Amino acid sequence: MKFVKKFSVFVTLFILFNFSSIFAQESKLIKLKAIADTYICSYPNGQRSLTVKNSEQGANAGASKRLKLKKNENNILLKFDFSKIPADQAISKGTLSLQILDKKEFRHVGVGTLHVAWVEGKGTWDDDGKPDTSHKGACFFGPSGVKSQWIKGQASDFTDVFAGQAGSRYKTLLAKIDDKGLLTLDIPTDILELCRVNGQTLVLSDDTGIFSGDLDNAFVLSRESDKNQPELLIETIKQADKTKPAFTSELKLKEGPFPGSIIIELPGAGDDEKEGLALYYQVLVNDKVLDWHLVPNPFRKFRSILLQNYLPDQKLNIEVKAFDEAGNDTKISGIIKATGKTVIKLNKAMPLPKVTLEPVQGNDQYTLKLVNGSTLFNPVDGKIFPHQTRKTPGAPLRLFNAVKGEIIGLQAILQLTKASAINDIQIKCSDLKNGGSSISKKQIELFREHYVLKDKQWIPDVLPSIDEKTLLSLPSQTEIEGQKSLGVFIDIIIPKDTKPGLYKGTIEANSKTGKVVYPYSVWVRDVNMPDKLSFIVEMNAYGHSSNKEVFHETYRMLHKHRLSYNVLGYSQTRPIGFTTPKLNNAKDSSIKGKEVKIVDWKNYDNFYGPIFSGEIAKDLPRKNQPASHWYLPFHESWPIHLKENHPSLWKNRVASKKDPEGYLKWRNNLAQNDLFVKDHFTKDWRDASISVATQFKDHFKKNGWTKTSMQVFCNNKYYFATGSASLWTMDEPMYARDYKALNFVYAFFRKHLEGVDLNLINRGDISRPQYVCSRMDESLDYLVVSSALRLYANLVSEWRILYGKELWWYGGGTSTEGDPLHYIALFLDRWKLGCEGGMPQYTTFAGSNDWSKPGRLRVVRFDPMTKMPVGSFRMKAYRRGQQDIELLNLLQKTKGWNIWQFRNFIDTQYSTKSTTKSLNPDDPGTSVFEDLLITKYNDLRERVIATLLNK
Repeated sequence: MKFVKKFSVFVTLFILFNFSSIFAQESKLIKLKAIADTYICSYPNGQRSLTVKNSEQGANAGASKRLKLKKNENNILLKFDFSKIPADQAISKGTLSLQILDKKEFRHVGVGTLHVAWVEGKGTWDDDGKPDTSHKGACFFGPSGVKSQWIKGQASDFTDVFAGQAGSRYKTLLAKIDDKGLLTLDIPTDILELCRVNGQTLVLSDDTGIFSGDLDNAFVLSRESDKNQPELLIETIKQADKTKPAFTSELKLKEGPFPGSIIIELPGAGDDEKEGLALYYQVLVNDKVLDWHLVPNPFRKFRSILLQNYLPDQKLNIEVKAFDEAGNDTKISGIIKATGKTVIKLNKAMPLPKVTLEPVQGNDQYTLKLVNGSTLFNPVDGKIFPHQTRKTPGAPLRLFNAVKGEIIGLQAILQLTKASAINDIQIKCSDLKNGGSSISKKQIELFREHYVLKDKQWIPDVLPSIDEKTLLSLPSQTEIEGQKSLGVFIDIIIPKDTKPGLYKGTIEANSKTGKVVYPYSVWVRDVNMPDKLSFIVEMNAYGHSSNKEVFHETYRMLHKHRLSYNVLGYSQTRPIGFTTPKLNNAKDSSIKGKEVKIVDWKNYDNFYGPIFSGEIAKDLPRKNQPASHWYLPFHESWPIHLKENHPSLWKNRVASKKDPEGYLKWRNNLAQNDLFVKDHFTKDWRDASISVATQFKDHFKKNGWTKTSMQVFCNNKYYFATGSASLWTMDEPMYARDYKALNFVYAFFRKHLEGVDLNLINRGDISRPQYVCSRMDESLDYLVVSSALRLYANLVSEWRILYGKELWWYGGGTSTEGDPLHYIALFLDRWKLGCEGGMPQYTTFAGSNDWSKPGRLRVVRFDPMTKMPVGSFRMKAYRRGQQDIELLNLLQKTKGWNIWQFRNFIDTQYSTKSTTKSLNPDDPGTSVFEDLLITKYNDLRERVIATLLNK
C-alpha cells in the first residue's frame, strides 16, 4: 500500500510538472509601446465653452513630452497596438508602466476603456503655454478637434465616453510606485481584452483627486519623451476557451417615451455559460449594428438603451449577442414596435362669465384696487417695477379664476391721494356668495406687505399676517421716504366641496378719513386640486428651532402653501442633532457593534410624529396629508462616527479655517493612505448600523408612518472650512472616491432600511452628473441636479427614463427683487425637463432675519417678538407655480397621455428660454428667463382647466 501511495504521488507531481511546463512554453510576454497618447483638459468649471475664463477644454497635448493626470481635470489617453498579440493567445496579465515626474504621488487610479476613434494631434499644451484650438486632435469637446463630437449627433464631451459610460469598462486600481517614480498598474484582463476587441485605448483618471500643494499637478512622461515611455507588458497563454456565454435573464423590449423610440433592456450575460460576466454585447436593430457608445457593458447593473429617431409605429427586429474574451458568442432576439404619436390638444380658454358688480365706492383721500398676486408694486408711487412684463400694468381686476381645493393669491393696493398720511386703515372681507352657496370670509387671509431695500428700491418681501382688527398705517414704514402706496396680500382658500360657479363679495377699507368698498368675484370651476403633491417644491433647511411650537407652526405654514419643509438633522461637525434618537453608547463607549441600541425616541417622536402621521394637518386645506418626504438621521458618521473605524486617518486633522497649512498636510496624508471605500467601514460600524436601522424599521412599522418618503442623505464635505465628520465630499461629490463612498453608504443602508414599513429613498445632490458614470449603480434613487441639468440634459433624462431615478433640481431662484413670474417659469421649465420637484434655493432660512434687509436665501422670516414664522412674497409665487404644475400633472393622468410627449408638447406651445450663470460647479446658478408674460402663464392655466372640463 505504501508503494501505491508513493507511486500515485509521483504520477501526480509528474503530471503537474509537465502540464505547467507545457503552459509555460505556450505563454508569451509581449511589450507594447504607446502608439498614440494625449491628455484631455476638462476643467470642471460648470460650463462647456471655450469662452470661459481660463478654459483649457479646447487644448490638445498630442505632441507634448509629458501628460497630466489630475483630479477630474485631466485624463490620459493611451493607445496600444493590440494586433501584436497573436489571435490564438488569451491575455493572462497586463502591467502598465508610467514614469512620474517631480516625485508626485498617486494612490487610486481609475482605468477604463475608450471605444471612439480619436486623433492624437500635434498640440503641445502645457509644454509651451497657451492652448491652440485650431488643431484636429482629441480634446474635451471631440476626438478630432473642438468642432468634432465624442458622440455623433448630439452635444457631448469627453465625460460622455469615459469611466464606465458609453459602453466602456472601468475599475479603480491601487497605484504602485517605486523609489525612482515608476508607476505600475495591474490592469484587469477584461479591460485589456475589451481594448483588444475595440478601440485599443486605455483611459486613466486620478480617482483620489485630493492631492494638493506640492503633490498636485502630476505629470508622466509621454511617448514623445526621450526615455521611460509608457509601456504595457502583456502576458498571454494559449487560448483554450470553447465555452459560449449564456444569458442569465430575459431580453425586454418596450416602447420608448417619444414618437419613434424604443427601450431595450439587455439581459444579464455570463461568461462560461452563466459563470462570471461576458465581455461585451453587440446589438443589432434591423441588422444594423449599434455604435459602442450606445451599448452598456455586462458589468453594469443598469443595462437599458433608449433609441430614437425611428418612424412612429415602425416594426423593429432586435438581436443581442453576448461575447466572451475568446470570441465565443450567444444571441437572443425579439421584435418591438416603435412608439407612435400621442395626439395632444389643449382646448381654448373658456370665455369669462359676464359679471354684474356694483361700482367701487371710494373717497378722495385714498384709493383701493385689487390686482393679481404675481406682480411687485413700488410703495413710493404705486407703480409696478419696470423689469416686470405686464400687458396692462397695475390694472384693477374685478374677476379672479379658481378651481376647487386651491388657494388663489391677489393683492389690495392702497394709494394715498389727498391725504398725506393715514394711521387707522382696516381691511374687511365679506363672504363670497353664489345663490345659496358661499365661501366663508374665514377662508380669506390677509397679509401686510413689508418692504426691504434692494439696490435703492423698496421691494415687497415679508408678509406678516393681519386681520380685520389690525390698524394699517400709510406710510407703513418710516424709513421709506415718500411712501404713498401699501400692498395687502390676500389668500382665498377655495374649499374642496365648493359648488362650481361665480361667487361675489367685497373687500372693504375703513378709516376715519373715508371708506372704500371694492366688489369683486371669484369664478370657481369643477376641477379638484389634488391634496397629495405630485410636484414637490422643497423648502430645505439645516436645523430647526428647538421650540416645538415654532417648528410645528413653520411646518404648518409651508404645508398650507403646498410646499415641503425638509430639515437636515445634523451639521458638518456635529453628526447628530437634538432630535436624533439617543443611543446607549453615547455615555459608554465600550458598547460596540450589534450591542448599539436606541434608548430614547422622545424628541424624535414629539417633533416628527405628527408630520409623519398627518395629524398636524388635520385642520389645514390639505387635511391629514403627511409630509411628502423627510431626512433620516443616517449618514456615514451616524450611528457610528467614521473616526472610530480608522483613527490614524483622522490623526492631526484640523479645519482649514483654523490652520490652512496643517489642513493641507492632513489632506495629503489621507490621499497617500486612503483605503478602498469598503475597507473604511469596519465590522463594528456595520453591525451597529444594522442594529439601529432595524430598530428604525420596527419603530416606523409600529407607528404606521409609511406614507412619507424617508431620505438617506449624506451632506458632509471633508474640506468644509470649520471641519467635517466625513472623509469624502458626500454632498455635490467631486471625485471617484466621493461617488464610490456615496454608493457604498447608500447601498448599505438600503439593504437594512428598505421595506414597505419604511418608505426609503436614497438622495444625492449632484452638481456634476457627468462623473457619476457606473460609480453609483447600486444605490441612487433621487438625483437632485444643479444647473448642469441643462448642460447634461440627455444624460440626466436617460437616468429618469431608463432607470426610474426620480429627478429633482436645485437652484435657479432669484433674490427679493425678482419677478414673481420667474418661479412659474422656473417650475414649468424644470417640469418639462422631467423633474418631479426641486429647490428654487438650496436652503430657505439662511442669512439674516433682519426685516430691513433683503435675503436671497431668506424665504421665511421669524417675528422678532413672537418668534413665529412669517411668510414671504416668494412663497406665494412658489405656491402659484406649484399649483400650475399640479394641474398639468392632473391633466396628463386624466387623459392618459405619454408624460414625455406631453412635456414636449407644452414646450412647443409655451417656451421657457433662459440662461443660467454659475460661478462654479457647486453654485446652483441664477436663471434669467425671457418673455415673462403674465398673460402667457394665465393662458396655459386656463387652457389646461378647459381641457380637464372638456369645454
